[in-house]
Amino acid sequence: MLDGKGGMVWKLRDWQGGDPQAQVEHALALGLVWVSIKMLDGTDEEWDPLWVPQEKRNNALAAEAIAALKEAGLRVAGWGWTYGGAYFLKAARLGFRPSADRAQREGFKVGEIMERYALQEWQVDAEREYRRRPDQARRADAHGRGLKSTPAVGHSLCSYRFPLTQQPDFPVRSFAPYMEHWSPQVYWLLDNRPLAGALQLQEAVRQYSLVRDLPITPIAPTYPHAYRDGAGKTRMWTAKPGQLAAFFAAAKETGCVGAGIWNIEQATAGQLEEWAGQEWELRRGKASARGATALAPRRRPIGDRVTAIEEWLKPRGYQTPRE
Repeated sequence: MLDGKGGMVWKLRDWQGGDPQAQVEHALALGLVWVSIKMLDGTDEEWDPLWVPQEKRNNALAAEAIAALKEAGLRVAGWGWTYGGAYFLKAARLGFRPSADRAQREGFKVGEIMERYALQEWQVDAEREYRRRPDQARRADAHGRGLKSTPAVGHSLCSYRFPLTQQPDFPVRSFAPYMEHWSPQVYWLLDNRPLAGALQLQEAVRQYSLVRDLPITPIAPTYPHAYRDGAGKTRMWTAKPGQLAAFFAAAKETGCVGAGIWNIEQATAGQLEEWAGQEWELRRGKASARGATALAPRRRPIGDRVTAIEEWLKPRGYQTPRE
């Protein structure tokens, strides 16, 4: 379970130049207790463009990075994209062929990676491919059965923040039986309200708890989002440090077990400074990476968790309408 404060990594070479010791120092300086590293893209351990030197790819850097982070007392998780099918090119057009068999093989591959690197936690990044008809639910179920071939691993779905209302064709309920944890991508892109992340987090917690009441560790956006303005000019949007602070506070108030960012290597100096300044008291029965004794687990019913964030938002002048 990804409890406490953490961060996700996409490209190890871009995090502190790929230097494991520098990565450890940076993680500890940020006060992280867990780091999640991309290990797979479908069944592929190599997904970088051909121009990226082999020694700079994640599969070449992962072993040393994981060992160093573990040695420093941090928990290390893995994450990967699942397609549940395969893309193909026909008549100069890109197509997609759904496949439950491939979805299951992607799950099997996760188990292989987890055993090789002795990891205990995995984030399942399932998105647009699982919204493609037909067989969304069957493919999600197949992937879950593949994941459970390695039962000692804890699995967390890291996907859409509002799956019930904004992506009703996404089979979140079919993934749910195979998950022990949720880590929704609460990305409030282009929303510049000071409490945008806090408000959207409330709805994410509500929707995921309606699917299955599992521990939740929401993920905030610390990457540059490209968009076109009204004049057609490409611009970049980034979450403001103050928004991250409000998101973090809201995660505590809703009873989330932790909070994370995607991703560490693309975060701005201001975002990292804000994340470093946030404190999270672990609630597991073991020591944290900083040596502080964690408390026993404390879970609150969904109604109490939603009410808590509403109370937190009221004095700040925000209303929280339900969908």
